[in-house]
Amino acid sequence: MEMGEADKKVLDKRKRMIIGIIVTVLVLTVPRVITAFPRVWHDGMGIRVFSIDRMARENLFARMDSFEGRVLGNHMLETEHGEIRLGRGSLVGVFDLGLDGIRDENFRRGRASHNLVVEGIVMPQNIRVAFRHSRIALLALDRQEVIVSDIFLRIGNINLSPREQVAEIRMGVGFVPEYVSLEDSTQLYLARFFGSLDIYKNDERWVLSGPRDSFLFVKLSGKTDFTRYRSITFRPNWGEFIEGELFE
Repeated sequence: MEMGEADKKVLDKRKRMIIGIIVTVLVLTVPRVITAFPRVWHDGMGIRVFSIDRMARENLFARMDSFEGRVLGNHMLETEHGEIRLGRGSLVGVFDLGLDGIRDENFRRGRASHNLVVEGIVMPQNIRVAFRHSRIALLALDRQEVIVSDIFLRIGNINLSPREQVAEIRMGVGFVPEYVSLEDSTQLYLARFFGSLDIYKNDERWVLSGPRDSFLFVKLSGKTDFTRYRSITFRPNWGEFIEGELFE
């Protein structure tokens, strides 16, 4: 039984409709799939990631400067403080298509590892890393214990790119020992102290200070009593006392 002219027109119309639907779906989905696999950059090295954030955004043509993605493949990042291995599936932060940060969960779950050392301080494995212009800007340790020139400290963050002061390194520190002795026998009582240790590499001095309205107890060499100081300055590696600001 031959198909009538009207039936042929209906069939052609259905075919065109199906083709139109397929084309529309491809137009809508293919760019989203492509944009879900951006290449991000770190110090000239391209790293391919998969990002649900980019694929699921409402406006396909909107600029997305900041997103998270899962690393595809294995990559070794060379930094000024050591190497970071990013394994397959590592979750990273991206800003303006540059590697912005690495979550601590990557190190906890074994997807990533590192051998970072900052000023002789060996970093624990479970840390968060933030970058600025392909350089490490911040290491978040969440008060893990590390050894700083033979003294155990609890470190919150290590800021390697401080903006508000000229110190090259600022560490948020809490002290494990109650007393710390400097090389000239100056004693510091720090049992309840949590503040910052600023390292001025060029000036070869360290500065220990607390937040506003806080103080630390210091007994200078040759003295018998402790005095409250707002901040103190001394030579690197717990060297000789230089000066201090009294707490008044």
